[in-house]
Amino acid sequence: MTDTARPAGTPGRTVLGHPIGLTNLFGVELWERFSFYGMLLILGYYLYYSLDQGGIGLPQATATGIVGATAAPCT
Repeated sequence: MTDTARPAGTPGRTVLGHPIGLTNLFGVELWERFSFYGMLLILGYYLYYSLDQGGIGLPQATATGIVGATAAPCT
């Protein structure tokens, strides 16, 4: 019977030399960032659009300042 166990210290399945679990982590992080920046964009539109367009109607400088202050601690 042959022994299929790997010697200690040898990597298992890899993608470009990295552990296979990092592909899942990369995908999750990618979509999390995509969603975060998309929600910031929606927040900016909501703050800037006028009341008849479904927004609050703040001046553009104020709306972008709020979005910037919201995003600053996260980046």
